[in-house]
Amino acid sequence: MIAHPYPKIPPQDYLTQERQAECKSEYIDGDVVAMTGASRQHNLIAGNIFA
Repeated sequence: MIAHPYPKIPPQDYLTQERQAECKSEYIDGDVVAMTGASRQHNLIAGNIFA
């Protein structure tokens, strides 16, 4: 059996860290995964929706 390289974290700990983080991340089944930035096209569409 292979050990998981990083311990899973509770949702509350993730939320606490995310509020202070400089980069956004996703929480998936106890794992924290860095999010990539959105494309220019996505940002234009999102901006038009909220304008």
